[in-house]
Amino acid sequence: MLKQLTIKNLAIIDDITIDFQNNLNVLSGETGAGKSIIIDAISLIFGERANSEIIAYGQEFAYISVSLEINKKLIDYILKNYDIDVSEEFIISRTISSNNKNSLKINGMMVPLKVVKEISELLIDISSQNESQYLLNHKNHLNLLDTFILNQKNDFLNNYKIAYDEYKKVKDEYENLLKTNVDNDEIEFLNYKLNELKDYNYTLEDEENIINEFKALNTYSQNANLFSEIINYLDGNDNNSSVNFSFYNALKQLNKLATNEKVNQYYEKFNEIYINFMDLTELFKKDFSNDNIDLNRLDYLENEITKINRLKRKYNTNNLLEYKNNLINKIEMINEKEIKLSKLKKLLDEKYDIAYKEAIKISQTRQDEATKLSKLVVKELNDLYINDASFSIHFTKTNELGSLGIDDAEFYMSANKGVNEMPLIKVASGGEVSRIMLGLKSVFSKLSMVDIIIFDEIDTGVSGKVALAMGQKMANIAKYAQVLAITHLPQVAAMSNHHYYIYKITENNKTKTIVKPLNNEEKELEVARLLSGNEITDNFIKAAKELISSK
Repeated sequence: MLKQLTIKNLAIIDDITIDFQNNLNVLSGETGAGKSIIIDAISLIFGERANSEIIAYGQEFAYISVSLEINKKLIDYILKNYDIDVSEEFIISRTISSNNKNSLKINGMMVPLKVVKEISELLIDISSQNESQYLLNHKNHLNLLDTFILNQKNDFLNNYKIAYDEYKKVKDEYENLLKTNVDNDEIEFLNYKLNELKDYNYTLEDEENIINEFKALNTYSQNANLFSEIINYLDGNDNNSSVNFSFYNALKQLNKLATNEKVNQYYEKFNEIYINFMDLTELFKKDFSNDNIDLNRLDYLENEITKINRLKRKYNTNNLLEYKNNLINKIEMINEKEIKLSKLKKLLDEKYDIAYKEAIKISQTRQDEATKLSKLVVKELNDLYINDASFSIHFTKTNELGSLGIDDAEFYMSANKGVNEMPLIKVASGGEVSRIMLGLKSVFSKLSMVDIIIFDEIDTGVSGKVALAMGQKMANIAKYAQVLAITHLPQVAAMSNHHYYIYKITENNKTKTIVKPLNNEEKELEVARLLSGNEITDNFIKAAKELISSK
């Protein structure tokens, strides 16, 4: 639902904000007052291309924004297909600058024009005498028919969708395998690479351990003389200057004085330190003695690291074991390709047959329900005094299974007896387009996702009972979707739930458009004006009241 429209600096519109309501909103007023500019603004906000010529004279930019309330189905569609944060509150704004630096935003986030246009096709339908976005588009006809059927049989597509998904999954696997054509040279090259990696079994953790062990041994090797000197200082064997020798002699002399209690305490403490010192020295010698440095192991680790780095550079990977396993899988797949293809082809044919049988079932359902839908459309057209109308849905079979089966559908109709039916888009270019579109929308407004329908003077050229019938149809459509209708017909205006009068004023030598919501009394006067075309008399006011009460 379109809740609010704001327009600034667009043509003769200075700054207006219109709060629209649900059901049927009618806009009327004198020719040239700005009614069409309002519809142009709505078209611009929903993706029509713009140029700087529409900016009001003397202004640098034009600004349009709409506040919308959208249904959950559309919210889910937008969240699924676009990276846009949306909720039931949905605001689109557009700035059109004189330097052609335009911006379009949804909920404050910049979006491309293409995105807004795609969303607008599911949200709004703008119809003039020669235009309709959704119903005339052939690609929507099958979806409209299916929506009609789903309203009565909500599971009629379920079995086919399950069968089609299974078929599609096998088909994709089969086609992907079919694309893996490998010549003999490539097979030979794959085997060459695998042969080079056949003995390679290091995991990433193994590689890290090799590097760490090499770093440790290399550090020992580079500092071997220092370690040896430290060991000599600590232990020294026969070296009388070693810490071990000096500590031992001091402890020996201290033992001679152990008759003294205090000296005895010191002896015990020093003796404990000496024992710990000897143990620590032995551990140090074990870890850092030159006898424990395996130079062969060091060379081996260095060669392994060099080999690992060379292979990683050669095959452009950081995980050689994974690369090797992928090679094995690819070679096995090539060797088993023909066997696997044969099995997949058999399974594919089975899945196709199952899905095709379900497609035939839904195709028959569509044929049956199309007749019912056609009768409903003809009834609507008859209500609008197209008494000789005929309407049908033509089916063609597609060459292969699709997500909706094997059907393509297009609406055909004739507005006159003795005239062959033609595709709707061709018939709708004739003089009866207004009633045809209105009749179709009476049926399909209940079915489509579109929540906003705009009729831009589609009632031009009709009068009398046809005009009244068109007004009643618009009111009926407004039970299922919000309707905005620009009209000069009192019969249509009388059917409105909410009426807006559009007029011009001149202030400071500048023309401005004003939009005024009408109360019930003001609406009666406006309908009387539309009836009289000039002077409003009591008789016209009475006629207006009677027309409004007929709603």
